[in-house]
Amino acid sequence: VWGSDGIVSRENMASCGGVMGLCSILKSELWAILHGLRILVNRNLGRQVIIESDSSTAVRLVNEGLFGSHPYFCLVQEIRELSNQFSLFSCYHILREVNLVADILVKCMIVLEEDFFVYESLPSFIYHLLLADNSAFLSI
Repeated sequence: VWGSDGIVSRENMASCGGVMGLCSILKSELWAILHGLRILVNRNLGRQVIIESDSSTAVRLVNEGLFGSHPYFCLVQEIRELSNQFSLFSCYHILREVNLVADILVKCMIVLEEDFFVYESLPSFIYHLLLADNSAFLSI
């Protein structure tokens, strides 16, 4: 199972993440959101954050929360607690076709065989995808 997500702060700082393992797609999407938020908080990369995910269920759980008996309660609760550290926090559902940049960056992690990697500048191989993401987003 593979899930990916991307997060961009209002200060134009971006993060993406992915989770691979034996779990549901929903759980991997939630883990990706959590890890992205942890990176933003630990590196003090922004005070205003917008999460974009192609998982409408993950977005709904983050925005609405859930009951303590739900198997993903602790995961969602940690996401919601981290979100309180930002002056602005929004979580939106986007179409998979608009999530190309996050998707390709996560796939590159498999090739790099790294646990964690930060691009200090925009990699040239994603310029065309960034333009495609922007075009798709504007046409929605």
